Amino acid sequence: AGVGKSTIGAQLQIRLGEGWAYIDIDRLKHAISKKSSELRSRISHNTANYFIQQLFQHHYNVIAEEIFLPEYYQEVLRLRHENNAQIFQFFLTAPLEVLLQRDQERVVKTKGEENITKLYNLIQPVAGEIIIDTTRYSPEEIVGQIVQVITAQ
Repeated sequence: AGVGKSTIGAQLQIRLGEGWAYIDIDRLKHAISKKSSELRSRISHNTANYFIQQLFQHHYNVIAEEIFLPEYYQEVLRLRHENNAQIFQFFLTAPLEVLLQRDQERVVKTKGEENITKLYNLIQPVAGEIIIDTTRYSPEEIVGQIVQVITAQ
């Protein structure tokens, strides 16, 4: 939380242009409730997966912004396999102190120190993810880095 996933995802869709869809799974979660719950997560991921499936069938590329826990990521892998899609994984990070400061500066979507610290300690990059520290680059520079990786394939 607070690393810039939504900002980067939205800018990435604009930069990549037509044929690219951006899904902010947090927005789906907040459409259900402001309080975190397993049910809210499950419904949001199921909705996003249906949307991703439809986009793949209509030849769209998808930017899905989320912290994918293993139980949800398996479904994404299944969709990728069924649709012969390519996945690029980026792990956006920042020091805990920066995340706490960013959370305090937010008008909406604040999570609080306890939740930020818990997420920071829980969520770690997995093998194959490209790690980007969002304190070292501007959002535009990060988008440029991601576009370079995607277009080089």
